[in-house]
Amino acid sequence: MTEDTSMMSAPVNLENPGFDSLLSALKAVHTGEMGMDVLRRYHPALKSQLEASRQHILSIAVPEGFEGFDTDQRNMALGALAVTGALLDQLARYIDDPTPENVAACVELLLQSQRVTNDVRVWLDQFIAAASQATTD
Repeated sequence: MTEDTSMMSAPVNLENPGFDSLLSALKAVHTGEMGMDVLRRYHPALKSQLEASRQHILSIAVPEGFEGFDTDQRNMALGALAVTGALLDQLARYIDDPTPENVAACVELLLQSQRVTNDVRVWLDQFIAAASQATTD
């Protein structure tokens, strides 16, 4: 099965590093097209984005009548962020030790992070739709 990487193959953007262009940055560095300084710029920017996402999830208000139901959903979202955190840990290892094995681990974790995030997004969308339907009935 081929992995859909369309959401992760935006061009390298040093002005606004993002997860959508991380695969391109990894490839450019690994092939020698760009230097490791690219990933050194990406890493702190992505860590900052990850922390902002975590803080946003923790700050989401729970609608009246749904108290208690938010725990599973919040834990699922935070779990997806944990996988992304593991990706950033591996990225730091690759920056420090640029081996083929470390870049391969980065790519695998990037793909895993995308799969988990998409699965959580789908599940949360379904939950929100069901909750919305329940409140209109």
